[in-house]
Amino acid sequence: MVLAFLLLSFSSALARGEQSPRIAALVPAANAAISLRIKAELAAAGFELRLVEPQSLSPSREEIAELARKEEAIAGLALIAKENTIEIWIVDRVTGKTVVRVLAWKPGEPGEQDQVDLVAICTIETLRATLMETSVRRHTRGEVAPPPAVRTLLRAEPSRVSLRVGSALGYGSNALGAAAELGLAATAAVLPRLRLGLDAFAPLTTPALEGPEGRAELGLYLAGAFVEASLMNPAASADVMLGGGAWLGLLTLSGGAQPPYVGSSLQIVTLVPHLDLGGLAAVSPSWHASRARSRRPRPTCASRAATSPFGVGRSCSER
Repeated sequence: MVLAFLLLSFSSALARGEQSPRIAALVPAANAAISLRIKAELAAAGFELRLVEPQSLSPSREEIAELARKEEAIAGLALIAKENTIEIWIVDRVTGKTVVRVLAWKPGEPGEQDQVDLVAICTIETLRATLMETSVRRHTRGEVAPPPAVRTLLRAEPSRVSLRVGSALGYGSNALGAAAELGLAATAAVLPRLRLGLDAFAPLTTPALEGPEGRAELGLYLAGAFVEASLMNPAASADVMLGGGAWLGLLTLSGGAQPPYVGSSLQIVTLVPHLDLGGLAAVSPSWHASRARSRRPRPTCASRAATSPFGVGRSCSER
């Protein structure tokens, strides 16, 4: 049987419809890789990054602050690269503070990708540190009030837990119609690209077989564990996921027979392995829509001689 499902997943933060608060940045085009990484990190927390090419290699604090006001941003950011060092400047309009962080390394170290990751992570940490003052009741107040997204950024770390709820459509044998099911799942990230989860499905509709002997209805319940890997950047607004796992399946057959047959009910418990391929797109900083397709063994029923699909003597086997 093939199971196709559409899920809506959300993190522990509640989704909101307000415009994302802005961070205005003076970053040279030569640092495009760093800019993209910072943009992805800020987007995950609900912020928008506005990039502007600096007029000079070392923009002043006044230039950074003026850009933040012009872009109606809550903070201005600048990356000033020098020999074997890079300065991270943040002018925070929420607290009225200016923070400078200097990163230094030996010639030839670290590698280009490691340098991109280091600068991006340190930039987000520095922004978080200056905004952390807003969590204190009596804090220094700047030009603008802290937007709700600041609370997301100030979490000790991004939420690793997500909940999913959605609908599923199961289909297999041509003799049976498609079955609609309700799906619930919870996942926890163990690595940036790897998640473990538990999921369960319960039938919303029950397909049926009808014939001269009567009517038989089929119900399918599934519960199990799975592992899921991101094939793209998990911090991006879209992702492709590959996974697999196993369900403990309960298949119920309920028969209503016509005379002279006798109706009966049958329950079958089986282990159902599955492979999953799906895509995910961000609807908001907290909500994501995903579509996945799972393939698993198809339970098929075999009748003994002189028995009815709707009465006593019906048995099922996994093939």
